[in-house]
Amino acid sequence: MNLDLIFKRLVLIDLAIISFFLVTAFFIPESERVANFNANLPEYNILIYVLLLVWLIIFYLSIYLLYNFKPLGKQLYLANFILVNLLNILMGPVALDEWVYLADGLSSAIAGAILVLLYFSPLKKKFNKQK
Repeated sequence: MNLDLIFKRLVLIDLAIISFFLVTAFFIPESERVANFNANLPEYNILIYVLLLVWLIIFYLSIYLLYNFKPLGKQLYLANFILVNLLNILMGPVALDEWVYLADGLSSAIAGAILVLLYFSPLKKKFNKQK
């Protein structure tokens, strides 16, 4: 199978998973057990919400650029990966339902695969050519 096609499919799967998280956050309620745990946590600072919005904008922009093999997408995706992990540290503990936890793990694995393809495969040349 073509490496470009594999890469594009991974990018689309990453897009689908993050979009799934957005939909579930607004439309699918947490289980009672998870909601009770999260209700006892301190409120987030407004800065966390602003950073989440910035992360989301960077994510969608980087996905578009990666899908079209634009060099800026490579840098934005790496910055986005670092930002989301910093946000996870800043947000502290949180409970997730089992299926959300599974999707989060898949998202992390796919992000890792995308980064490996971006920096350690022949695809890295495709991003460097278009400067």
